[in-house]
Amino acid sequence: MAEHKFPQVPIDYLVVISNNYSSYDITGKTAFKVKPRVCKADAFTNKIQFFEKMYTNPLLIAKDLRKLGRLFVKINTIPTNYILTKYEIKKEDIITGVFGPNCNQHAPLIRKKQKWYCPFCDPFSKDAHLKALKDFIL
Repeated sequence: MAEHKFPQVPIDYLVVISNNYSSYDITGKTAFKVKPRVCKADAFTNKIQFFEKMYTNPLLIAKDLRKLGRLFVKINTIPTNYILTKYEIKKEDIITGVFGPNCNQHAPLIRKKQKWYCPFCDPFSKDAHLKALKDFIL
């Protein structure tokens, strides 16, 4: 945005948990920083008001927003380096889902009562998804 002479706009974040049945607990040294940034879906509108109070001065007028929108459309390009094409991987060769922590062969696991369940080796795991998330990042 600075390259195109737009003012610096603050970038903020909010984590919204959409599952009404989920629960979360924020702990650690930075919990006081994280707690105001996490909410369930029913509290989302209240959190928007939290941000509106933080940022009271408008940075862009309607004309600037239209100009910015046109700029985004203009500079948007379709990616040309698809990783699957680059490494000659077929989409159907990618196995998705969460694998069992013990047998590590069967996917996807089944989510039951806030735990992952493997119908083949029969254990439950609370954190089997962490390995899948790390794999996704790679």
